[in-house]
Parts: sequence; C-alpha cells; structure tokens
Amino acid sequence: MLKELSEECKNIKENTSDAFGKLTNNAEEAAKDAKFSTQRAAEDAKINAQRAATDAKLNAQRAAEDAGNAVQRTIRDAVN
Repeated sequence: MLKELSEECKNIKENTSDAFGKLTNNAEEAAKDAKFSTQRAAEDAKINAQRAATDAKLNAQRAAEDAGNAVQRTIRDAVN
C-alpha cells in the first residue's frame, strides 16, 4: 500500500512537472508571438506615417502650385 502511494505521488510529481514545463513553453511562445506582433505593428505604423507625410507634402505642393496658377490667372485677367 505504501509503495503504491509512493508510486502515485511520483506520478503526480512527474505529471505536475510536465504540465508546468508545457505551461512555461506556451508562455514563452506567447511572449515571442506578442513581441513579433508588436514589432510588426510598429513597422506598419511607421510605414503608414511615412506614407501620410509624403501624401501631405505632395498635397501641399499641389495646393501651392494651384494657388500660384490662380494668382497668375488673376494678374493676366486684370491686365487683359
């Protein structure tokens, strides 16, 4: 009876150790996945910000050109 209890305790200890090891591995994998996802999101945000800045710059340049053209038309119309 004592031998059986000892064996059962040993099995419980091994199972607990295995379960803890699996949980630890799962936690490490989840941390790696989270780190990768965070890095990817940061890279995507940087790219999107760069695109938005480029678009804003181009839009400002176009608006300045349009304003310059409007001034030239106004001057031409006033002269004619």
